[in-house]
Amino acid sequence: MEHERVINLSAAVAALVVVLRTTLLALPEPLPWMAEVGEVLYDLGLAWITAWAFQLLVVVVPAERERRSFNALMAPRIDRLISLGLEMRDAIREDTGGSRQDCFDFDAADVSKLCGTRSLRDDAPGWSGDWGRVLRHWGKLAEKYRANLRPFYGRFSNELLEALEEEEKKMDEILRIERFVSAADLPDMRKLDDSMFRWLTSLHMLYELRKESIAPDRELPRSAVEPGVVKVPMDDMVSQLEALKR
Repeated sequence: MEHERVINLSAAVAALVVVLRTTLLALPEPLPWMAEVGEVLYDLGLAWITAWAFQLLVVVVPAERERRSFNALMAPRIDRLISLGLEMRDAIREDTGGSRQDCFDFDAADVSKLCGTRSLRDDAPGWSGDWGRVLRHWGKLAEKYRANLRPFYGRFSNELLEALEEEEKKMDEILRIERFVSAADLPDMRKLDDSMFRWLTSLHMLYELRKESIAPDRELPRSAVEPGVVKVPMDDMVSQLEALKR
């Protein structure tokens, strides 16, 4: 932060004044009043260095320790939300012929290709359900993961809050359009193209914040969908559990 840089710079200047005053004590003063001025500057510099050291040890270091501890607590919660984007990215790539990657990158052309050639009734790759069910599944999980983060919004940075707000807005948009497309029985998912791309973009923002500032020393989330493993959307899982109880 800017004010921290100013404080550190002023402490460095104060230290330089103290060092210079100590070094020049052995030299004769060129003017009679310079010794008194030097003594005042020395005392002021020493006082400022003491105050800076006190702030560093009592305020800055504990605050940084608490920030790291808080971020370590938040990282897994944010990772769960990011993992949903990785799941969508992987399903799109598998459908369009792309390859799986651990880093969170995606191509707008792949999203457009999927939405232009698939309908909500088509099966989503890696899932035992169609695209409509899987989108609703991601929407329910996203809301669940957001609910675990909301109590801490007051401590999040503006950049993190912006990414979370954009993610929520675009997922709500996806779910509204999905209901419309499903009710209208449209032959493709073109109306979802922009919303799905922007939802992935918001999660990519989260991914970058998580990597650069939230918990850079912790392992980044990777795709939870393994090749050859079929996942079950939440609605279908509940239906299967209810069927087993009968």
